[in-house]
Amino acid sequence: MALTTTPANPAVLSQTQFTLQITDAAGQPVDGAAVSLDLVMATMDMGPNRVALQSSGGGRYRGTGQFTMAGDWNCQITVRLPGKSQLQVFHYKVS
Repeated sequence: MALTTTPANPAVLSQTQFTLQITDAAGQPVDGAAVSLDLVMATMDMGPNRVALQSSGGGRYRGTGQFTMAGDWNCQITVRLPGKSQLQVFHYKVS
């Protein structure tokens, strides 16, 4: 999994586009997954902040959300396919 954001350095309370690229062990794109992205502040509970990611083909999943406070954040991504699921965490410093 590879996660990118637009803008590359997200700002607090600004719209951020998240693009997740999923490939299998052979490097082939993975389509048809159920994907969720939860934005979790590392230092305090900010309540639920889920970004819906939709498939755009070629193993890419996109959605828009926002960080609600400056600081350290974890983007917790869960990918579910029939018979398996995987969790991966990406870290962001938001100002």
